[in-house]
Amino acid sequence: MAGFQGMYGRATRLSRGQALVPLAVFAFLLVAFHGVFGAFFPNRGGGLGHDYSYYMPILLAGEYWRQTNGFWSLPWFTPAFCGGQPLLPDPQSFYYSLPQFLTAWVDPLAALYLTFLVFAAAGFWGFYFLARRGFDAGMAVSLLGAALFMYNGFFVHRMLIGHITFHGVMLVPWVALALLGGQGAGDGKETRCLVPGLLAGLCGAYWLYAGMLHLIIPSVLAIGCLILIRQLRRPLSWRAIATRGAIAAGVSAGLGAFKIVAALSFMQHFPRTDYSLPGVDSVAHALWLLVQTLFFAPAGIAELIAPDLRQVQWRLDRHEFEFGVGVVPLLALLGAAWHWLVHPIGRSARLWMGVSAMLALLAIPLAVNVYSPDWNAFLKRLPLLGASSNLFRWYFVYVPVCAMATVVLLQKLPARTRAPLAAAGMALTLLGNGFADRRFYEHESYDPAPITTGWLDLHQSRVVPEIRAVDDDGLPGKRHFPNDPLVSGVSGFPCYNPVFGYRLENLPVKQLTEGPIDRVQGGRLNLKNPACYVFPEANGCEPGDHFRETERAELLAFARYRPIAFERPTAQRVAEGISALTLVFCVGVLLWHGILAAVSWIRRRPLWINPPPSS
Repeated sequence: MAGFQGMYGRATRLSRGQALVPLAVFAFLLVAFHGVFGAFFPNRGGGLGHDYSYYMPILLAGEYWRQTNGFWSLPWFTPAFCGGQPLLPDPQSFYYSLPQFLTAWVDPLAALYLTFLVFAAAGFWGFYFLARRGFDAGMAVSLLGAALFMYNGFFVHRMLIGHITFHGVMLVPWVALALLGGQGAGDGKETRCLVPGLLAGLCGAYWLYAGMLHLIIPSVLAIGCLILIRQLRRPLSWRAIATRGAIAAGVSAGLGAFKIVAALSFMQHFPRTDYSLPGVDSVAHALWLLVQTLFFAPAGIAELIAPDLRQVQWRLDRHEFEFGVGVVPLLALLGAAWHWLVHPIGRSARLWMGVSAMLALLAIPLAVNVYSPDWNAFLKRLPLLGASSNLFRWYFVYVPVCAMATVVLLQKLPARTRAPLAAAGMALTLLGNGFADRRFYEHESYDPAPITTGWLDLHQSRVVPEIRAVDDDGLPGKRHFPNDPLVSGVSGFPCYNPVFGYRLENLPVKQLTEGPIDRVQGGRLNLKNPACYVFPEANGCEPGDHFRETERAELLAFARYRPIAFERPTAQRVAEGISALTLVFCVGVLLWHGILAAVSWIRRRPLWINPPPSS
């Protein structure tokens, strides 16, 4: 453990009984987590959140590809929806992520729920170690902070509604810990930057490949705020943090270059900038919404905020305003505010510079959600933001900040009071979650049965249902969900893919009609050539073009979930090379570090493992 402790701070020596306390608390919290939220997978009516109607069929389509071609074959495209479309180049695709990996072993519903539990656990332990090693906090208050983050309303309710691509936000404390390098208790040497930076970069690459595109900026803002909170306690080695950050950015960009270039090429033809960007009408209402969603999370928040919203094009339901961390952080912040009124804080330049920088970062999520015509027009011209239909999800920044502020504030109390207060805080958090009004989610009605049945049929027969036709519903007698017909060999059309617009308003339909895929109209077959969506110039076509009649063999291969031949521009080929080299570099560094750690461990073992030579 010497290398690990040098990298992430000196571990406080605990007795065996003390070391079991975090495990026992985690086990209890995880069982309670399952007890509260497991009832929504599915809910009492057998339904799931409505956005799973988009993501569950994609999981099954990914499994069809894996069964046909193997896991390492790149799933550039899929015939399963919309008459054929890109898969890997889609910014929201998540083929290389935990839920897709699990679908090789369990059905998509089980894979989604296991992902929910695994990343809740990852959030707990990431936050616990960040508080312990990065902030030198005591065990009790660290456990409270971990519980607050594990149960945060943003992660929980986005998973309930079906936003599976957001699960990666629970890696935020791990990235912050890697960038800090455990400076709460470590020596802060700037030479120990490569492996922590690389690990942070791997998390960033996971965000890209798991489809978390729209939450990367708020996640980075949250990490910056956590680092600044740490700066308020003790000076940091900013050069070391900058070095780790540069390594993390390089690794993320290098590994993600493959998908970034392909996604940008795809999105330039479907920029989604025609959607309005809603916001509240004043800073005061933005603050009011923040307090309500963070600390109280009323069931009717969507109706409460509706009169204050401007420029609303699409209805914003309750799940768009779920960020709750409960009343415990509010009580801690109110107590700290009272203390600072009685005992004003010091006036050191370092302190006020840190506070000012953190307030500037915390102001950004508020600012982007305040509406004025000129400001809104400016935001719509920015990359990524302009393609969004709302930015209220940026309020996630305050979730880890509130949890860590609670840890830091409670740590300042007398030692004898911390454990009782932390236990009371966890009890309040559990009670608040257990008795919350979630009837909104109980009425969600996406039926997962066709997809889970399709997965079971696949794993029993090992036969992938090839796409034979394009139709609007291949499941007679079932409630219509437009992407489900893939299980019966039908590419759903109309389909659902938000890249093409929430009402398919940007989908180039052209000759696509209901009927068999080999139907010929004007020399074109009834299935789209997906390469034309991503690299039209290189392939001599336009976005939305169909396979030509002379490309029947390619069409049949595509319909059977097999790779098709297509041209890639130089930029894409270079990006693929960069990603491959970065992957080799990361594997090499981790293997070398692992070997050094193993050698160090062997040298420190008792004599019966490493006995002296016989006399």
